[in-house]
Order: sequence, then structure tokens, then C-alpha cells
Amino acid sequence: IHKQIQMLSHEEERILQHASVEGEEFTSTVLARLLECDELWIEERLATIEKTHRLIQRLAEEELPDGTVATRYRFKHALYQNLIYETVLTRRRGLLHRRAGEELLHQYGEQSGRVASKLATHFELCREYVKAIEFLIVMGDNARGMFENAAAVAHYTKCLGLLQKIPSTQRSAKELEVHNKRGSAFVSLGQLSDAEAAFSEMLRGARASGRTHEECVALNALANVYMYAHRVDEMRVCAVEGLKTADAMGEPALRSEA
Repeated sequence: IHKQIQMLSHEEERILQHASVEGEEFTSTVLARLLECDELWIEERLATIEKTHRLIQRLAEEELPDGTVATRYRFKHALYQNLIYETVLTRRRGLLHRRAGEELLHQYGEQSGRVASKLATHFELCREYVKAIEFLIVMGDNARGMFENAAAVAHYTKCLGLLQKIPSTQRSAKELEVHNKRGSAFVSLGQLSDAEAAFSEMLRGARASGRTHEECVALNALANVYMYAHRVDEMRVCAVEGLKTADAMGEPALRSEA
């Protein structure tokens, strides 16, 4: 692979370096944005690289949500992408990942959930953790929608790790949201002890931050877990406390659930 890469011209190597930032698959539109050049010029160079060096493969054209038409490519093997990516300076990688993430957001707009995985990766690698967390949550929600609850748990768990890298003032509400979603995924998997731990963390966090609504949600969720586990006494304690909390807030939906 090193020998094949050494046969590239400086211009060709630079194009593939920028392409490798997008991933094993990449598009002409994002690559043009990263290189800040004309898309037709890019496609002509990629056609030459494909024919001469056989490192990449043209896949198909695709109309994007913003109305533009992109040509999709892939590296012939993930090793090509990995090795070329390693030649990009670390600081430049961060800048390019940010630019790639912004371009994808522009292209997909309200349909950004379709590329949540790419967006989460780009924003994590450029250290924009708030945006990365947002799209990891979308990934978890998408997985739950497909009944892939184990994958959802993995995404939510990664969220909790990234949440430690943002200021505590921005962390509290998201942390409670992620504990809630993670606990619900555990319930769907039948992993009740893990669900109990997740909802208990949510309850502790809600009480510590004075978020009464989330406290009531956590109490009701714990009551459900104890019901499924046939731990009736503990269920009753949580449900009664949830009922009192909902009454105090005047929230009939939470009261009804309790």
C-alpha cells in the first residue's frame, strides 16, 4: 500500500488525504468543500486516480436533501483510507472534520438524522462535543426505532463519556436525558438491574440539580422496573413518591402514570 501511495502525485495525494477525512466512503460535494475548489475539477481528478491507481471506486450519483447532486466514492479497501488518513497532520484533521460536519449539516438540514453517525464522528474528532453528543443521542434513538436496543445502549453509554468533557452547566439536563433513554433501552433488553442503575442515576442527578419533573419521570421509571422484577414493595414506594411529586407540580400526565 505504501508503494501504491508513493506513486501518487502531490496533488493526487492531497485529494485523497482530504477524502480520507470523510471516511471509507466520501462524496464529491464534501470533498470540494474541504479542498475549497470546483466540484467538476475534483471529479475529473478522481476519475484519473481511479483509472490509474485503482485506490478508489466510483459508486453512484445521489440527490441530497438540499437539492444538490453528489457523486459517491469509496476507497477500494479500508486499509487505503486508514493509511492515507494517518498522513494528515493531527491539527489539520480537526479543522477538516469540523468543515466536513458543517457541510453535511448544510446539505441534510432537517434530515441530518440520516447521517447522524458521520456527524457524531466528525464533531467528536474536532472536539465539538456538544454537537457530537446531540448526534450520538440521535443514533441511539434511531437504533431504538429499529429495535436494536443493544446498539442504542452503546451509543448512549458513549454519550455519558463525552458529557464529562463539557462544562457542568451544559451537562446536567443532557445527562438526565441520556440516563432515561439508556434505562429504557435496558428495559427493552430485559436487563433490569442495569435499567435500575440507569434510572437511579437519573433520580440522583435530578434531585441534585433540583429538576422536579425529571425526578418524577425517574421515580415512575424505577417503579416500572420494580414491577417487572416483581419487587412490589419497592415499586409501591417509588410509585407513591412519584404520585406525590406529580401532584405537587400539577402535572396530570405524570400523576396518571404513577
